[in-house]
This record gives sequence, structure tokens and C-alpha cells, in this order.
Amino acid sequence: MARITLAMKIAVLSCLVFPYAACVSDKPLVEAPAMAVRLSGEEADAAEPAIVRDGEGNLYVVYVEHEADKKDDVYLQKVDGEMKNAGPRTRVNKIPGIAKTWRGDPPTIAVGPTGSIYVGWRSKVEGGNDLMLSVSTDGGQTFTDPVKVNDDSKPASHGMHSLAVDGNNNVFVAWLDERNIDTAAHVQSFDNPVDPGSEFYYLNAHHNSNTPDQPEKKPHKKVEMVEPNSEVFFSSSKDGGKTFSANKKLAVEVCPCCKTALTIAPNGTLYISWRQVLDGDFRHIAVASSTDGGQTFSEAVIVSDDEWKINACPISGAALSAEDDALKVLWYTAGDAGVAGVYTAESKDNGKTFSPRTLVNSDAVGGTPVITNQPGGKASFVYPAKDGKVTVEAEIIDNATLPAAVHSNGKGYTAFVRNQGEKRAVWISATR
Repeated sequence: MARITLAMKIAVLSCLVFPYAACVSDKPLVEAPAMAVRLSGEEADAAEPAIVRDGEGNLYVVYVEHEADKKDDVYLQKVDGEMKNAGPRTRVNKIPGIAKTWRGDPPTIAVGPTGSIYVGWRSKVEGGNDLMLSVSTDGGQTFTDPVKVNDDSKPASHGMHSLAVDGNNNVFVAWLDERNIDTAAHVQSFDNPVDPGSEFYYLNAHHNSNTPDQPEKKPHKKVEMVEPNSEVFFSSSKDGGKTFSANKKLAVEVCPCCKTALTIAPNGTLYISWRQVLDGDFRHIAVASSTDGGQTFSEAVIVSDDEWKINACPISGAALSAEDDALKVLWYTAGDAGVAGVYTAESKDNGKTFSPRTLVNSDAVGGTPVITNQPGGKASFVYPAKDGKVTVEAEIIDNATLPAAVHSNGKGYTAFVRNQGEKRAVWISATR
């Protein structure tokens, strides 16, 4: 099990050791009226997109349609390079209405080396939910019966999941798990957000009392609720998602509503991240690695000492990329170590140490960012920004939230959610 030790709480120096100007991005943002196309139907309330490309450059967008009676469905839509729907959409969950999702935990999607499409999603069960994987071997036209990933039988919450597939068609899944958590303490689940317009969820659990020398910041909003910290679990499949290994617990005292992330380096190293809750309610991004296909994991390392002490759930996971064997991490923080915003850091020793963080943009807001990789190793950053926008490098997509992005054939494609009156819709935009 990867453990956070006192020595690991500061894995790298923060940006404060350098002049502030050296840490601030001076990259100008421009209002770019990039072409955008609506993917979801005119009458649908659609959200929570994820996007992937296959080896031939085809795009696949998975998203959720919400019904008034809370019967949600996960759909897959194939998209061509001109952002047009390439055929009818396909419902991933075979039983209608059983999907369970919210804005912080969208479905996940990956494509294997043989073209198989893997979709991770949550299924409703009495008293909780199960984490499921569905597979398509015909380009998304049909999906197999879903396979349950979590191996516990007692109803519990399993979510904030991430998915990766290696060159041998091995499937890896990580998620936050509450099988060992006293769910009787919950006042309300994050699956039903009290204040969806608020940037953070404010909690009354797992927080130390204020002290005269370290007073706690008062939130601008507070929700009377209790949400215990969670645990990180992991499992893998050696047969293309037909069966999964015994679930492995990797970490405890984890922020319960910040998404996990997985990525695989060209040398086969598997990386996983989550937001760790440290002594004093500091919430920082942690990373662990495996060089044996998930059999064992390294001790976890805190990427940056952001000094983010908050009695809230930020709903902000990290993004990982290791295309050139150097691990890049992108995350949002609002800690006292600098201005609030999206930061990046890099590790060149398999996640043992990280470079000092660099501020990407202070116009960012809480949410899970995205790293996309272009030919030649250049990484592009996509993240939610102020005033209901999404930033893609130096361009801005207006009236957009919940971005998911990928590069294909020299273009960057961003799927996002746009408010359409009282409903939401899934759109896609292209940038070069």
C-alpha cells in the first residue's frame, strides 16, 4: 500500500522560492470563436463528456443523458474529423436508466491497441453503486454485457474513477472506494450536490479545530453536511476487461470528491494520482507508480506543497501525461503558497521527485484539467476558467464547462458542456 509519510509531505520546493514573476504565465488569452458543433440531441439534457481517439484518428465521445426521474444513460457517439456524427449513437448501459453520474465523476473511455473501446461507468444499486466496464469490439456499434470492477458485495460508493489501457490490451482502473467507510455519518451524498453552482463543497467532517496561530479560513459558502474521507482502490484485467483482479487498496484519508487519474508511460510505468488529505486538512495531489503492471506500487509522493488548507471538497483532480517517459502533472489549487490557479510540475525519475511547480494560469477555477499530447511531445493544457469558460492553450471557449480533450491528426478536439436554457448539451470544438 502506498503511504503518505511526513517526509513526503513536501516532495518539491514550491514556487515561493523563486520570484513571483518567474512563476506566472504571461501567455495572453484571446477570445477565439473556434468552430463548435453540438453532439447531443436538441431535447436531451446531456453532460459529463469524455473523449478519445483510436489508432486511425477516429474520435469517440461518451456522455450522459439525464432524465427528470433520475434515470441516466451513458451514450457513445463516433465523430469524424469535421466534428460530424459518424453514425447513430450507442447506449453503453444495456439496461436503460441505471447509470449513476454527476459533474465531478463522468464516464471514462479508452481505446486498446486492437481498436477495442473501453467505457467505465457507474451502475445504481440499492444503497450505493458499482463500477462497471463495457467493451465494444466493433467501433462502438455494440457493447458487451458490463463487467463489475469492484469486488465487494456490501453496498457502497465507488467512483471518481480513471481508466487506462496498455499496448498489450491490459486494462487498469483506479477509483475512490467507501467500502470501509462509515457511511452512516453521511448527511448527503455528493451524487446529489446541494449547491451545484458553488465552486467547492464545504464539509463538517475530518477537520481539526482552529488554533490561534493557524486560524481556518472561513468559506464564502457553507453546506451543512458530512462527507468522510475516502480510500483509493485499484484493479486490472489481463483479458481485455472480461475479468478483474482482486481489488487493491492504495491509500487512505483521500479527498472524497476529487477524481483519480491514470496514465501509462512508453516504458510501461503506470502512474496514478489522487488528492491526499494531510494533517491539518491540507489537500494536495499525490502520485504513486508501478513498474510491474500494477502488482506493486511505490510509496506515494506529494507533488507540491501548495499549503491548501480547506474544510471543503474541491472537486478538482489532477491530469497526468507521460508520453516521453517524463511524467507531467496538471492540477488546480487555491493554497497559501501562491495565487489560486492551474499549476504544472514534472518528474523525470518515475515520480520519485518533482520539479518546482509552475503557474499555468490564474484565471482557472476548480475542476479537473486535461493534458493532451501533440506529435513531437508537446503537451497542451485544457481547463475550466473564470466566467463559465474553458481555456485551450491560448484560446477560450465561451459558455463551456466540464472539458474533455484529445489531439488527433494535427488538431485538438475539446468536448464540453454548454447550458441550453434549462437543459445542458454536449458540444465539441476544434483548435490547431
